[in-house]
Amino acid sequence: MTVVVRSGGGLYSYERALARAGLTPVAGADEAGRGACAGPLVAAATILSDRKSRQIMGLRDSKLLTERAREGLYDEILDKAVAVAWVEVPPAECDALGMHVADITALRRAVLRLSTPPAFVITDGFPVLSSSLTGSPSTGSAWALWGCGRATRSQPAWRPPRSSPKSRGTGS
Repeated sequence: MTVVVRSGGGLYSYERALARAGLTPVAGADEAGRGACAGPLVAAATILSDRKSRQIMGLRDSKLLTERAREGLYDEILDKAVAVAWVEVPPAECDALGMHVADITALRRAVLRLSTPPAFVITDGFPVLSSSLTGSPSTGSAWALWGCGRATRSQPAWRPPRSSPKSRGTGS
């Protein structure tokens, strides 16, 4: 199957292209903490709505945002997303598995915890399921989950996101 992503299609162009090919919903999955010296590895997965009224303005790479902007987007992501899930892999498990395996395991766990099963998953590294796109795509789903993962992991003491019917819990 060939999926054509239109040039200049904006933040949601990958999701729209996959939808045209019948691959919906699309999830994004990523982690924060892979390179950290201490603390857990946190992985998040999200499915964003394709409705224009539910799109998240200002969404982009979390490394380009201030902490305050990340926190604001975090709340909006939790409010507007179709589904959000996250997991924490403690340092001892990361040591036992090795970081690469811990990373893929965390991503898979996060995707499998989504309340809405995705037809396709976008990641920035390695495939996590058989229907995955890898690379560094600039997609709404990818930026949303990077914001969730980074905002979650940057908390002084890791805390689960505020309760939401779309969120299916935390833990490993």
